[in-house]
Amino acid sequence: MASADKKQKMAEWKQDLEAIKNQVLRLYWQRKIYRRILEVVKNNPRLSKGNVLLDWMSEGYVAMAAITVRRLLDKDRRSVSLATLIEKVCRDPEVIDRKGFVAAYPEFMRKDGIADGDFDRFAGPSKATIDPSIIQQKLDATKRECSDITRKYVNKFLAHTARKTPKQIPTFAKLDKAIDTLGELFNELHLLITRGEVLVKLEPTIPVPWEWIFREPWIVAEE
Repeated sequence: MASADKKQKMAEWKQDLEAIKNQVLRLYWQRKIYRRILEVVKNNPRLSKGNVLLDWMSEGYVAMAAITVRRLLDKDRRSVSLATLIEKVCRDPEVIDRKGFVAAYPEFMRKDGIADGDFDRFAGPSKATIDPSIIQQKLDATKRECSDITRKYVNKFLAHTARKTPKQIPTFAKLDKAIDTLGELFNELHLLITRGEVLVKLEPTIPVPWEWIFREPWIVAEE
């Protein structure tokens, strides 16, 4: 593949990666907000019983998070997702070679073998280009970990009106595991495509102040 074509492919992949990053970060922001709401309720006994609003927020959070997990693993090539970007990378593995990947690292990381070690995670020892099968295995493992959310909950319950409620609704623990597994896969892909740039933090600071709402009365007495 010509150098110009490689640059164009890489530019397209980075654009997709940025769109995916926004989805992943939003997923983590929303989980952080939801966990803080649970903490507020736990610390105030007056809010713990008969809290229909909390039930409603919980249902909304779970649905939103589950659908986002499903969207990030969507293999429809018309969409931008972790799955479709990985498929693009696997179709053109020669775009990312060891020489270019290692060169993006600071000198001390190249000398210490850190850069080559990172590339080995996607290529195997001493290989010049990435190995699509290794990256595909990472995606397949993530799909398996998230299958209770994507297939059993979103596809069979949220996206369609089932005749029967599923016998087992995925737990919060399974949802958290799915989110974290997606985050790990995103970080892997981020490392590969950005060639050694700092990985995005998946416990991000929420960009706007929001907890003030807990200190504000919602219903103002009528005059």
